[in-house]
Amino acid sequence: ETPSLGSILHYERKCTPCFKVWSENGCGQGAKCRFCHICRADDEPRPRPRKGKRAQYNDILDQLALQFEDFAGQIEERSCADGLQDSAGIVTKFARSMQQASQDVDAVPGIN
Repeated sequence: ETPSLGSILHYERKCTPCFKVWSENGCGQGAKCRFCHICRADDEPRPRPRKGKRAQYNDILDQLALQFEDFAGQIEERSCADGLQDSAGIVTKFARSMQQASQDVDAVPGIN
């Protein structure tokens, strides 16, 4: 006997955990629940963050990118002023790689 309808696929690892069953109040659907009552919610990936939370994460990423650009610019200015063109080139390459990384993050489904 399975604890819920959603638990039928548990042993094939094709189930979706019920996030309510392990909560303080438990799952109100009981055996009729479409989600697995065997899995612990922590064992499976969490659902995608809600739109507002994703927007908040994107704002934080944008702020960090701006701060990094300012920092990289300051280092480049100081390096050039001190005659250290090689270090300025390294910072520029690093800035480009960080920019590419942020574009890669933007391309990840669930972040945007």
